[in-house]
Amino acid sequence: MDEKNIDETVNINSPKLKVVKTFESNYEKGKDTNLTYSIDMYNERKDSIAKNIVLKDISDISDIDKNSIKVTDENGKEIPKDKYTIGEKTDKKNNKIFEIKFKDIYLIDKETNKEEITKKQNISPSTTFKKINVKYNVKKKDGKEKQDIHTKTILNSNNNILDKDDNDKSRNCIKGNYKYIISRR
Repeated sequence: MDEKNIDETVNINSPKLKVVKTFESNYEKGKDTNLTYSIDMYNERKDSIAKNIVLKDISDISDIDKNSIKVTDENGKEIPKDKYTIGEKTDKKNNKIFEIKFKDIYLIDKETNKEEITKKQNISPSTTFKKINVKYNVKKKDGKEKQDIHTKTILNSNNNILDKDDNDKSRNCIKGNYKYIISRR
C-alpha cells in the first residue's frame, strides 16, 4: 500500500459551555447574611453534546445549606438527585469548594433538535437538557457594613483534564470569576 499525505480539516463538534451566575442577598447590618446563588449552565454550540458535566464553585464564604440545593432543567422541572453527586471540601487557602458531578446528563444548545440528536447519539431525551440551573443558599456570618465576596465557577464536560489550578488546555472548560459586594442600600 502506498502512503499518501492527505490535508484535511476535521471538525470535532465539542461543546461550547457558558455559565451565568447571579445571587440574591438579605443583607442587614449586624446580622448573618443569607445568600442565594443561581448558576445557569448552557451549551452554545449547535449539534454538540456536553456530557460528564462537572460544576465546581469555589468561594471565600462558608456554610452551604445542603438542604437548599435544587437542580432544575430549562423548564424549572427538578432533575432527580440520583443523576448527580454533591461534594464539598476546603482548599489550602481555606476557600469552600462546592462540586456537582452529573451522571448520564447531557447538555445541548437551544437550537438543536432534541429528538433528532438523542436518537442519533442513542441517549435518553429525558436526561438531555438545553439548560441546567443549580440554586443553593449559603450563610455569610458577621454582617459587616460592606464585604466583598469572591467566587470562581468552573464548568467542565466531556472528561477534559484540568490541572491543579483548574486550567484546561483544550479550552472547552469555562471559568467565571465573580466579585459580589454586599452593602446596605
